[in-house]
Amino acid sequence: MHFKGTLRLINPSDVAESFGDWSIVPAVCWVVPYDWNRWQYWRNQNGIYFPMPFLVQDRMQFYVRQNYIETRVNNTCISRWQDWRKRIDEKRIANLPPATGCFLKIKSSIIEEFATVSKSNYCWFCEIKGYRRKHSFGEFEKINCYDFLGASNLILQ
Repeated sequence: MHFKGTLRLINPSDVAESFGDWSIVPAVCWVVPYDWNRWQYWRNQNGIYFPMPFLVQDRMQFYVRQNYIETRVNNTCISRWQDWRKRIDEKRIANLPPATGCFLKIKSSIIEEFATVSKSNYCWFCEIKGYRRKHSFGEFEKINCYDFLGASNLILQ
C-alpha cells in the first residue's frame, strides 16, 4: 500500500450536526483514495478512517506500515487504521459482499483531552451489518443493527 497526503484543517463547527439541543461532531473522517490495487479490490469497499484534524493542536503525519496506517503527532502514535478480510478468493457466495472490514484505534487521551477542552461528552453510534436467509437456497437479506453508547437515552423536559 502506498498512501500520502494532507488532511485540510477542519473547524469542528463546520461539521457539527444539531439534534434538538445537542451538537454532534464526528471524531473521525473518512478518506476514499483515488485508486486501489485491483488485486486488493476489497480495500475499495471501506475507504480509510483517520482522526479528525481538530482533535489535536499539531499537524498529523501518516505512515504506511506493513499491515496498517499510523497517524503520528510530534513523533507519537495517536491512531492506527487497519483493514481485514476473510476467505477472499475468486468465487463469491450468492449475493453477499466480500467478508471485509476495517477499524480505527485512537488513543483515548486524545479524545479525552478534546472533550475536556471543548466541554463535551464523547459518545458513539454503532452500526453492525449482517446477512441472513431462511433457507440454504434462498437469497440473503441484509440486516442492520444500531446502538448508541456513552450518552443517555433519557429526554429531559
